[in-house]
Amino acid sequence: KTLKGKPLFLSYDVYNPRNILSLNFFVLKHKINLYFTTQYFWPFGMLLCPVINMIHDIIPLTHQSLLARSKKTRLKKFFEWSTLLSLKTSHRTIVNSQTTLNSLENYFGKPCTSKCRINYPALSLFLPGQSLSFKDLDHFNLKPSLYVLYVGRQDPYKNLSQLIHVWKKIKERGFPHKLVIASKKDDRYPHALKTAQELGITEAVLFTDFVSSETLQTLY
Repeated sequence: KTLKGKPLFLSYDVYNPRNILSLNFFVLKHKINLYFTTQYFWPFGMLLCPVINMIHDIIPLTHQSLLARSKKTRLKKFFEWSTLLSLKTSHRTIVNSQTTLNSLENYFGKPCTSKCRINYPALSLFLPGQSLSFKDLDHFNLKPSLYVLYVGRQDPYKNLSQLIHVWKKIKERGFPHKLVIASKKDDRYPHALKTAQELGITEAVLFTDFVSSETLQTLY
């Protein structure tokens, strides 16, 4: 069914617990006929319009030891309840991989995932009128095609320390490339950087810190 009207973008403040109860007033006031959210763990089943949400993973439920500092881990029961509610009451749930779908089926049961659909993440390499530029690579002193790229967070469950251990062995075999870790710096998780320092391969591993969408396009 084709939806009429135009999109309305909400600020991140909508996920503040003080605002969550006022969402239905907002839905009614603006005559919203479909609500899309990437934050699946909020109890959106109470909204007075169809909801499409996204689930990237349920690691706080399945591997709590890897996210010991996460609020979702400390509030496991609420997180579990709200995730189940989202699965049952959403119009559709978008998951980003078959692995995530399998995790949901194993944890909540297959009937609860009947409305899930897989949509793999992607990055549009070029915007209309945009052409490729390597100026961002010059900033990092990189050469095209001479690096291997990792994009993501540095949480322990990403296993970056092990990746860097493997990278050291690869470099010892004469591999000329650099390993580029495109990830926002997080002082809670210094493990990857410390591993590179301890192994003495900081020249072969580049930590970019946060990069813009445009820089990420160039890196890809």
